[in-house]
Amino acid sequence: MIIQILGSEGEIRKCVSEFSNLPSEFIPKYFSENETGIDKKNNIFEYTDKFCDFIEENPLGYFLHAKSSTVDVSLSGDKSSLFFDVKMKIPLRNVDELLCFFAKRNVTYGYACDWDERKYRNLIVKQIGNSKIHQWVGRSVNHHLPGLYWCNLISKNLIENFIVDKDNIINNSLDVKYFDTGTVVIKMFDEPLDWESYAPILDSICEVDAGIFSKWEVFDEIDSTDNQNDFFKKCLKYP
Repeated sequence: MIIQILGSEGEIRKCVSEFSNLPSEFIPKYFSENETGIDKKNNIFEYTDKFCDFIEENPLGYFLHAKSSTVDVSLSGDKSSLFFDVKMKIPLRNVDELLCFFAKRNVTYGYACDWDERKYRNLIVKQIGNSKIHQWVGRSVNHHLPGLYWCNLISKNLIENFIVDKDNIINNSLDVKYFDTGTVVIKMFDEPLDWESYAPILDSICEVDAGIFSKWEVFDEIDSTDNQNDFFKKCLKYP
């Protein structure tokens, strides 16, 4: 499973400072500059002066390591993010709690889903000659929601800015939680591994809502492309 949270750099920093309030499986134990090579003796996660100094020495980001996951903290102004790579099976209620933690804060957007569902929604794969080409598309929240997934955290600003048909999404969902921030957390179906069974329903919602990205429009554009440079050029129109 993967979980990603997007927001301003200030809000992402503030969220990290409150990570001791996360569900236990997500509370970091260690921090590091790289995804591997953790100094478990010296880099124990606590929001102390040592960790604050480490943050200042790594202004573009760093990694946090919890029992269940590795968190890639990326700090880049309004494009800052937290990416949880969940490496073990955990109770799904803890994922709900995690998303609720962020929904109570001023983050912009988030989702949780199986890796294969994310690839289905946002990865283009095309055979050109003897090469199989891969390119991510539609992941930016500058022009639309990147898609609909198992669980979705959507801020009030995004819903209003992209004129998303929230009622249509909710009417096709399993569960909805509302927060004082105006953010909603929408679960589309019960089990994240069942995503293929629900993909056609989510496809139909994305295809008719101009505020939600659908990669099928990209397929229409690249269908006749047999040149790698042309393929990448067309895909880059959908960051």
